[in-house]
Amino acid sequence: MFVVIANIIGVVVDAVISLTGIFETIELFGDMRDYGSYYPENFETALYVTFIGELVGMLTIVFTILFLVQVFQRKPSFLRFHQLGLLVGLFYTLFVAIIPNIMLGVESATGIGTFVGSIGGFFLFALYMSKSIRVRTYMGSDEYMHKAIFAFKNQPPLNMPPSQHGY
Repeated sequence: MFVVIANIIGVVVDAVISLTGIFETIELFGDMRDYGSYYPENFETALYVTFIGELVGMLTIVFTILFLVQVFQRKPSFLRFHQLGLLVGLFYTLFVAIIPNIMLGVESATGIGTFVGSIGGFFLFALYMSKSIRVRTYMGSDEYMHKAIFAFKNQPPLNMPPSQHGY
């Protein structure tokens, strides 16, 4: 339940950040139309990349909501939706925090640190879900590991009779 609560908080924070970013990007497009000569040479292209990244970031909200619904319904596909949300988060970091800054010649240490942290969190979460006896007990079977994107080859955390595996 801690992970579910953290994800509910994450959905709200993601929604606010993504919507704010989209509105700021749209506002910058308007400013460029009026004051284009004041901006760096690659700024418009970097702004398009950022805008695409912000739209992709909205997908994390969709996948997180699907993850939460799947967890509450105890459907074994929950882990797939959470991993999709984490993957989209990695792309969001690339398109919003790293690529536009590189295009503008700005050091992106914060963006790279966020990206590396996201990768670490992605694999730690997959490892936790594949090895956790609590998750297995809550779901009632290990079928979720076979429906996940990055945990499908893991062995069940418990030696269960074949009739309880769900496959």
